[in-house]
Amino acid sequence: MSARRHTFVSRLFSRLQPVVGFIHQHYWLVILGALVLTASSLYPIIGGFIFEGAPKIKVNTNLSSLIPENYKSVQSLNRIKETVSGIDKLEVLIQSEDFEASLRFARVLIPALLELKNPETNENYIASIEYRNEVEFFEKNQLLFVKMETLNELKDAIDNRVEEEKNKLNPLFVDDLFGDESDDAAAEDVMSLEDLEKEYDKHIPSEYLATKDGSILMLRCYPYGSATNLERSRRFYNTVQDLIASHDIKAYHPTMFTELGGEVRNRVEEFDVITSDAKTNLGGGLLLQILLIIIYFRQPLRLGDYPSMAGKIFGLIIGFLRQLVAALLIALPLLMAIIWTFGLTQIVIGGLNTITVFLFVILFGMGIDFGIHIYSRYLETRLNGSDVLASLQTAITKTGAGVFTAAVTTSAAFYSLQVTDFKGFSDFGFIAGTGILSAMLAMLFLLPAFVTLGEKIGLIDAVSVTLKKSSDVSARQPFKHYRVIFGATLAVIVVVAIFLPKLGFEYNFRNLRSNLPNLQSVKAKIHDLKMDAEGSDLGTPAIILADSHEDLNELLAVLEVIKKNDVEKPTIAKIESIFDKFPQRQEDKLETRKTVNEEALDVVKGEDKRRLERLQVALQVEHPFTIEDVPMSVKRKFIGKDGSIGEFVLIYPSVLLRDGKNSIEFAKDLRSLSTMDGISTPSGKVYYASSGSIIAADTLLLLQHDAKIAILVSTLMIILFIFLDFRSLRNTLIVLFPLLAGFFFLFGIQLIFDIKYNLFNMIVIPVIIGYGVDDSIHIVHRYFEEGSGSISRVLRTTGWVVFMTTLTTSAGFSGLSLVSHGGLNSMGNLALIGLSIMMLTALFILPSALRLLEGSKAEKPSK
Repeated sequence: MSARRHTFVSRLFSRLQPVVGFIHQHYWLVILGALVLTASSLYPIIGGFIFEGAPKIKVNTNLSSLIPENYKSVQSLNRIKETVSGIDKLEVLIQSEDFEASLRFARVLIPALLELKNPETNENYIASIEYRNEVEFFEKNQLLFVKMETLNELKDAIDNRVEEEKNKLNPLFVDDLFGDESDDAAAEDVMSLEDLEKEYDKHIPSEYLATKDGSILMLRCYPYGSATNLERSRRFYNTVQDLIASHDIKAYHPTMFTELGGEVRNRVEEFDVITSDAKTNLGGGLLLQILLIIIYFRQPLRLGDYPSMAGKIFGLIIGFLRQLVAALLIALPLLMAIIWTFGLTQIVIGGLNTITVFLFVILFGMGIDFGIHIYSRYLETRLNGSDVLASLQTAITKTGAGVFTAAVTTSAAFYSLQVTDFKGFSDFGFIAGTGILSAMLAMLFLLPAFVTLGEKIGLIDAVSVTLKKSSDVSARQPFKHYRVIFGATLAVIVVVAIFLPKLGFEYNFRNLRSNLPNLQSVKAKIHDLKMDAEGSDLGTPAIILADSHEDLNELLAVLEVIKKNDVEKPTIAKIESIFDKFPQRQEDKLETRKTVNEEALDVVKGEDKRRLERLQVALQVEHPFTIEDVPMSVKRKFIGKDGSIGEFVLIYPSVLLRDGKNSIEFAKDLRSLSTMDGISTPSGKVYYASSGSIIAADTLLLLQHDAKIAILVSTLMIILFIFLDFRSLRNTLIVLFPLLAGFFFLFGIQLIFDIKYNLFNMIVIPVIIGYGVDDSIHIVHRYFEEGSGSISRVLRTTGWVVFMTTLTTSAGFSGLSLVSHGGLNSMGNLALIGLSIMMLTALFILPSALRLLEGSKAEKPSK
């Protein structure tokens, strides 16, 4: 018989037989201790139900929860939330064929909306509502809203136009064919009366936030706080829906109906889709995993010796129930381990985020593998005639060694993710690493206790049609075609490496959302309405807080320079502050009131005469107005939470921020990425803008930076722990080669089908790495245990289990590949492809490498 090799862990585990004997003898004590630990771990998770009616563990879906709190963008956003009221909007669309009917309903609905209160705090939900602009105010004071530079050109424009008309009336006037070109250029620089009218017009808004045909009237509601507080936003959203439903809107007009839109609805429904998909995936994935375990470990149906038909039916029912035994024996310890993990997570981290919320399914899939490996080895040994204790000792001391190495290696790789700032990685690393270790401990020490209990009460029948006796697979059959497989693998690695730089990253956030049809329909209506009523559909602005009016003035001047100089990739469309609603230098502007004189009105004809008459009316402003004179509907967006005029500036983007590249460029132009130095003013103060898009930009850049660190550090940890176990560089490379080859196959498929990495599926990479390493470790451990020439036997035992564990884990991810949410769907698809590839590399490429080494006899096996 060929010699066998023993790893460091396998030698260590050979000494655990007494421990297994203790568990076998005192199984009730072990199970009781696990139940006590599980109960104590449940309180940090669901203890809130006792006092608060809600679980303690929370899910923070805000992007800012994925980056460190010391980032400038996060700190600025937190300040903005404390200072500015109504950052996000809920937009109520009142739609009917009769605009007057819509107005009547709006005037009834608005006071009711403003009275809505949060039942928990008894505070009003809504800070303000916009639906009508004070057009009269703007028409009366339009002169004061026009820039001083424009007014300075007004007299020149009128004089130029009057001179033109006088020249036309002069019969002796002839154009100077050889005039000075500089004079022509100067004339072109003078603003025309038409241009001046346009300049005036843009300061006078439409009266209502409505479409031109009046079919849609919009109420723009600004709630206190931010839509990032999802619990509050959901209650607010549902309360508004209930209020509208309490009105008989058909009484206003038979065709009337309402829809809600805006950031509040977008985030609430997006989160609802994620949670709904998570529940569907969780339930469906768990059921499919359990079903696969039942099929794999199925036991024969025996009717028993009951003489009556009723007895036979009873025996049949019992037989069906016994099919659940294997699933229960493996799932119960695993569920306990996951509860331990999330209990510790709540204590250490304080909750979950968008990335870690799906770890239950991932941990169940990874942890159940350990149970399948150990229970399969237990049944295999029992089928060869060993008793319960001996079979448990074989399963734990031999297969358990591979489980231990795989678990410690994978958990170390996960824990190493905590060196990154991106909390999607660091939190994931802590929870996954803890979960893997907990699952490993549960399967090594708690599963034997449950198996002993099952044997004691007669639930386990050590006969399985899915496992063959050891003698049936003992023949040392050669592993064929290993040279072709190995050579083809090397060729694929070389080819994919050439095209690897073309592997892309998904920046378009729209492809990572659910994009519900009804939500898209509302967004389209709001877009059309904004274009009709406001002439543009500017995105959500970034906000900068200043400390005083003087600082705000200084900041605005710097921002205008930034906007003017941003010509290469311009991203700033508009800069707005309270000074746009309360213009400065009003006294100076009043000095231009006598610009339009009677001579001009007598000489100028046609459209320009009408323009001059309008200008004359506009110039009749008697005195400056104060901030108190500005209607609330005009200045409400600049009112702070404390009721004072907010000293902040809004910067609107000129690009679509659903494209992550645009978000990054917008943040760069505002110098507000946390890697930048902010916006400096002449007084020496530094300001950082913030918004959801700037947080997204920081998140994307941090993810891309930390992903490289995470992969590098986790790979080094994997190499270290594998080397510590196998104590050989060559054996370490043997285990790692299938993982390397698997990723090149994965990259190749991504290149062919244009599967990009994104904010969601990047987190699947550590999972794929963990699985690839686990599969290789189990096969190599069993190969070293059996000795050279045992490749076929190893594949028919441990290889079959590797296939089964991949199926069960893939079942957990399969639900994600069917959901409507783009980000979650990409997670499921990448996981299914990656896990399948790692399984194939472990079952074909790894045996090919082992077979090549056997053939070369490069190393004689040592005991």
